[in-house]
Amino acid sequence: MKTSKKIILTLIAFLFTIGMGISDATPVYAYETPLEYGQTYTYTGEELQDFAFSFETSTTKKLKLTVQSLNGKELCVDGYFLINSDYDDDDYDDYDDYDDYDDYDDDYYDELLEDFDTTYFESTFIMNPGKCTLYITTYEDDTQFSICLQDVGTYTKSIKLSKSKLKMTVGDAQTLKAKPTPSNAMMGKITWKSSNKSVAEVSSNGRVNAKKLGKTIISAQLAGGNTAKCTVYVNNDTIYLAKGKSKTVKLQNVSSKVSWKVKNSTIATVSKTGKVTAKKDGKTTITYKKDGISYTVNIIVTDFKELEKKARTAIKPYLKDPDSLKIYTTSRTTYDEKPALFISLGAKNSYGAYVRDYCWIYYNNQHKIKVIFL
Repeated sequence: MKTSKKIILTLIAFLFTIGMGISDATPVYAYETPLEYGQTYTYTGEELQDFAFSFETSTTKKLKLTVQSLNGKELCVDGYFLINSDYDDDDYDDYDDYDDYDDYDDDYYDELLEDFDTTYFESTFIMNPGKCTLYITTYEDDTQFSICLQDVGTYTKSIKLSKSKLKMTVGDAQTLKAKPTPSNAMMGKITWKSSNKSVAEVSSNGRVNAKKLGKTIISAQLAGGNTAKCTVYVNNDTIYLAKGKSKTVKLQNVSSKVSWKVKNSTIATVSKTGKVTAKKDGKTTITYKKDGISYTVNIIVTDFKELEKKARTAIKPYLKDPDSLKIYTTSRTTYDEKPALFISLGAKNSYGAYVRDYCWIYYNNQHKIKVIFL
């Protein structure tokens, strides 16, 4: 069946045009009739006539599909689950022969249901979120058949999350998973929310993205059921400062009064309001503890004079002829919000010719020098 999809779709387009044997259901997808749960549809087919149906779900469901010949004439049932959302029917035309069509379909579809030469087909299966396309072929004229799709799952009204407490670093992402109670039950639609989106956001599938230091509550609301919650503490961050510069660190939804402690005040100081001032080239941390949660901010301080002294040594390992290095200009700038040097340089390549190049030099989160060439 997969090798004849283009022929099938062309034929079905014609059938919809002349209205032969098609119910009153309005197609959602081109050439396909959508199936609604619990409804029985009846059709009459001709010799080698193909019918296409579709059904989809946004949550995992237990479904039962029944296809029955009403006058004893055989038919074929073939169903495919779309496994690649990048499917484009226009790409199908680029394949040269039927063997290529098979290769193409294997990349995009997974066979879910199949039965040839049958008068009665029944299958109960687990349908993951996505779309299934179902093809039914009648072999003889005046073949009458019915088709019915039922939702037969037992759905829970109670869920819990994989974690009730989560600690995160700014910029990181983790996924919370909702689990049904009992574990073998099915789950309906889940709506995810964050009580403080400035601290962390959550996607429609439970993916949590940490944005700022602070605390938020991630909730998962089960349609027709309970709400499960996870407290997310974004308690780790790193800031980069040039010597002499300052930045104020704030905690969202934690406490109105925060008393930070600095590990090494010769590198950076912190005021009562959370203002961090860079003093000396190096790395230190400031910390604050609230309700058993320690909030830590790594402070990376760049003294441009010190970084300029290290530039030549840092660049040489990347060159074919390190001793030929010439630095033409050095500019103080930023790279990915980090204090950085932008350097114009020249050096001999493997053929002995001088080549002009450019690079950024900065400290990473461990206060180690990083070199990035343009």
